[in-house]
Amino acid sequence: SQDGQGGDTNVTLKVTVIGTDAKDGTGFVSARPNILNRTSPTGYVTTFHNDSSMPLTLRLRVYDMAGELVQPAKLGVMGTNNVQWDCSQASSGIYLAVVESLNAQGGVISRTTFKVAVIH
Repeated sequence: SQDGQGGDTNVTLKVTVIGTDAKDGTGFVSARPNILNRTSPTGYVTTFHNDSSMPLTLRLRVYDMAGELVQPAKLGVMGTNNVQWDCSQASSGIYLAVVESLNAQGGVISRTTFKVAVIH
């Protein structure tokens, strides 16, 4: 820290979603934008999207490489086929973003996993 009292200062330089598209059986799941930095229009927020014609709700969980859950289950807006992750508070490292597509009854109809690299 700047005041000499210790602590951490996080400055995120770059986030890259590796393998930005995946066909999951119900639609094409993608992460956009897939390269984020402090000058990008969305900052450090990436949107996972399923292009299915069915109205779906996406659920996101993010794990570190040790299998620790770092982003508890987050639901996108029902029927929008989108869910967002703001990774500005994530430490440098590789993460697994698990995106599940849910039908209107809340049942999982597909699951897609993305590798996300966060570099400070």
